[in-house]
Amino acid sequence: MGDFNAKIGKKDKHPDTQSMGLFGTGEKNVRFGKNRKGKPNEKLEEDLEKEGLDEKRKTLKKREAKTTAENIEYIELNKVVKKKRRARQRRKRKEEIEKIIVNGIGPKEAYKGGARKNISCMIKENRESTTDRDEIITICRTFYRELCEQTTPDQPTTLTSSTDKEEIPSFLEEEVKETLNEMKKKKTPGNDGTTSDVMKIGGPQVIKYMTKVYNEILKSKEIPICWKEAKVIRQVTRKT
Repeated sequence: MGDFNAKIGKKDKHPDTQSMGLFGTGEKNVRFGKNRKGKPNEKLEEDLEKEGLDEKRKTLKKREAKTTAENIEYIELNKVVKKKRRARQRRKRKEEIEKIIVNGIGPKEAYKGGARKNISCMIKENRESTTDRDEIITICRTFYRELCEQTTPDQPTTLTSSTDKEEIPSFLEEEVKETLNEMKKKKTPGNDGTTSDVMKIGGPQVIKYMTKVYNEILKSKEIPICWKEAKVIRQVTRKT
């Protein structure tokens, strides 16, 4: 059937595939060393590396005022460099496919540049090296079996408790004062109805007395029963 785009006279988006005139011919162009079969020209790649065409293209791109000849040269260099890059990608893809076929690895490992490597050589007990796969497996199996069967003498572990030796620090008046200031206003912590505002009005004398009470409770290691009690106030909310 041929090229459908060529038959209807539609230009291809790729600059190096089709040459379309008024009606189109469907033939591929012979541009910059590319033959009709689409194979990359090796001489083109060598010339690009030797002449430094990529650097020359960048130099022309940075130049603001370019002549007509320089514009044409920049366009041609741009096409040549792109062709070189496509050829490089095709060559790399071909090498990766060959690596997959030769080494028998998956595409994912080939693209990453490596796969799980097996041990190719090991030393036996008589200090001789071997490359036989079965012998390597036997050496590894023997080594890990002996390693797992080794028994170590039980060493009793003694746990030293440092909680009895260390003294628990007492509460400071500054800590009680800071905690009291952080409490919300008009809130009663206990059932006695005393709010935090009343405790704040008491000043340093109340803080000193509270610090003494807290330290006595800390030393006795017993929580007062009244601390475990609370007055629950139900909050009524309107339904919307």
